[in-house]
Amino acid sequence: MSSDFDVELKPPRRTPLAPHFQLRLPAIFWRACVVAFLVREYAVWRFVSKFVPREQPIRRFLGFVHHSQKSFPIALLIGVGATLAIWLGFRLFVRPLMRRWYHPRSLDPTYSHPLPFHLAPGEEPLAEWPARRLDGLTRHPGTFVRTNRNLWFFPFSWEQEAWSAPLDRLASARLEPTVRRVLGLVRGYPDHLALTDAGGSTFRIIVADPESVLGALDS
Repeated sequence: MSSDFDVELKPPRRTPLAPHFQLRLPAIFWRACVVAFLVREYAVWRFVSKFVPREQPIRRFLGFVHHSQKSFPIALLIGVGATLAIWLGFRLFVRPLMRRWYHPRSLDPTYSHPLPFHLAPGEEPLAEWPARRLDGLTRHPGTFVRTNRNLWFFPFSWEQEAWSAPLDRLASARLEPTVRRVLGLVRGYPDHLALTDAGGSTFRIIVADPESVLGALDS
């Protein structure tokens, strides 16, 4: 291993922290207001057009202006209600599902990763994390394990091959920004971890608490 990793590695926490997802409430509020305002204005225009003939454009315009006076306060009220409803639904349903995604579990209750079959003499496991491997657009669930000699990733699917890298050939371990989703309305996504070996091959995983994993690899 390079000199950057000569210091004895610290064992990480065995229970990773849950990502602290938060909604960008101001952005949601103003978007809801704009949508409500535009819908209300369209409805007002349709209402005025229905009762004022096209041959009277000035009267139609004045009628539109008159009935549009309530659009802004109505849009604010709808924005407040929509924001509260979205916040409540996110807090009760969406956020728990997002956090669970970062702690994947096998659908088979009897599943156990095959690390004991791969351990060399004198090698022992030190910590493990629920993780997902980044493979293009796919996120393969599994378990990331650190022993006193190697790093391992065991996917839950038996069709996927396990990954391993000796600690003495680990060239770098760093955090990389992950792709933000949900139209930028949710913050708190943890960065993913990129592990590069001496041959230049990079292995990327997603964990709930990447800092704790990085702390086990960084000197």
